[in-house]
Amino acid sequence: MWRFILVAGLTAAVLLVLWSTWRLDRRLFGLVCAGLVVFGILFGIGAWQGSQQALVTLPHEELAFELENTKALETGLRVNGTLYNRSEEAVAVVTLQVERQLCNATQGCKSQDSTSLVIRRHINPQGAVPVSEVVRLPALAGNQADSVRYLVSIVQARGYKQPSGESGLWRFNE
Repeated sequence: MWRFILVAGLTAAVLLVLWSTWRLDRRLFGLVCAGLVVFGILFGIGAWQGSQQALVTLPHEELAFELENTKALETGLRVNGTLYNRSEEAVAVVTLQVERQLCNATQGCKSQDSTSLVIRRHINPQGAVPVSEVVRLPALAGNQADSVRYLVSIVQARGYKQPSGESGLWRFNE
């Protein structure tokens, strides 16, 4: 709905500018039309090139997250760690699953709550980035466990992988 309103508003603005330049001066109208054509061509090329670099799903088995510590805050749980990319492709977006487990000496550990955390950060091949994010988990009710532990697992990774022989606007034959 909002996209339609935006397109309709921009179309009305462009038509108003064209109409007013037509009434003011024919040469100015021609200059504005030429400018709009150049803008349209450049915008189309940019949109087409951007679609060539769309994010694709990468195998997340070559990524690792090392949890260093967690800290309970008023706003949630701060998760500190390092995210490692051991693949040959650059990574743009990683989705992590943060799980809280309650542990008792008699019953062992059982999962209580979990939430997802999306990390939008460029990670070079064979690189690592520090992560310090706050996740929202419901508050613990009373003393239900001897200890609480948190597990962080990688659910999905997306990156910039392009088909071989293609780079942006130009195609190269191998």
